[in-house]
Amino acid sequence: MKPLPRYEVYIRERSTTQWKNYMAALRAAGRAVEVGRVTVDGESIFRRRFACDTRTCAPNRNPATGRAWREDGMKSCCADLVVDLSPVEIAGLERHWDELRVFLAAKDRFFEGKSARDCLELSSDFEVSLRKRAGRCIFAIRDAGWGIRCGIHSACLEREIPLRSAKPVVCDTFPLLIMDLEEGRFYLGAHDRESEGVAGLADYGTDAFPCLENARKGKPVYLAMEDTLRAYFGDAFFEELARAADAYLAGPKPRKLKLP
Repeated sequence: MKPLPRYEVYIRERSTTQWKNYMAALRAAGRAVEVGRVTVDGESIFRRRFACDTRTCAPNRNPATGRAWREDGMKSCCADLVVDLSPVEIAGLERHWDELRVFLAAKDRFFEGKSARDCLELSSDFEVSLRKRAGRCIFAIRDAGWGIRCGIHSACLEREIPLRSAKPVVCDTFPLLIMDLEEGRFYLGAHDRESEGVAGLADYGTDAFPCLENARKGKPVYLAMEDTLRAYFGDAFFEELARAADAYLAGPKPRKLKLP
């Protein structure tokens, strides 16, 4: 049975309305930049900076500060955020599991004899997600120099597994916000204070994450995430994005974003 046309329109519009309204606010403030069929938030992609330093959100004692990071009240994407997986991502994890497990078991005997499904669970919103272990992602492995590392990412590099056929998309793209709108259009931004209302990080503020609290630390987001952006949108898009960044940063600063 086909749903009533009005209901089809309702479902389609409800999935994108909040993003359309947010993008309208970005345009009004002079922050929206059109790059092909992608609407880019110039401030969070071109001006905001980002650096992933796992020493600042490591388990136990933070190697960078000497303090227990949870005592600092800071959050970690590997500990405090839930990673939901699509069926395609689950299939990719299972397809490469034998190789992944060899690497992981060499780092932690916990993974000996484990299956990929042993590392997944049904979350409270009935999504299949990565399990947590000892308060963090099951694949977050300890590292003497960096506190924690992504076990999937590290295994892919060491064993020459195609990274994006095994690593969850949400982990690969953090802190980017990529929304698939209708008619082949996309929104591209990054987590910041202004986007918390439309795409919050669980119940935590952006500044609770050490990699996001300082918008002036690291490289501009589009450069920090260059490999990921090239992988998902292509080299031609990234070159156009880089030219758009130069033009945006050379122009006047936008007005303050007007939030509800």
